[in-house]
Amino acid sequence: MDWVERFVATAHKRLNNGKPITANTIKNYTSTLTKLKDFEESQNTKYRFEDIDLNFHRDFIFFCREKYGLNNNSIGSLINRIKTLCRNIEFRRLSNQSKI
Repeated sequence: MDWVERFVATAHKRLNNGKPITANTIKNYTSTLTKLKDFEESQNTKYRFEDIDLNFHRDFIFFCREKYGLNNNSIGSLINRIKTLCRNIEFRRLSNQSKI
C-alpha cells in the first residue's frame, strides 16, 4: 500500500475545506493504514489502487470483523477513509492528465 503510505506521509501538507488536516485525522489515517497492511499480510497480497473493488470491500469488512471485532460503525469509518484515499488518487490522476 505504497500509495496509502504516501497519502498519510503528506497529509500534514494538505488542506481540507481550506483548513489544515488535524492531528486526529492524520492519526485516523495512520490507523487505517495499519489495518490495511495487516489485511495485505493476511491475504498474502500487495494491493494496488486498481485492486480496490467490491471483492476487496467484502473481504476487508470480513477481516475487520474477524481479526479486530469491529462493529459496523467502526468498519464504516474505515471504508470512508479508504474512499477518501481513492478519491485523492483519482483527483491526482485527473489533474496530472490535464497537464499533458
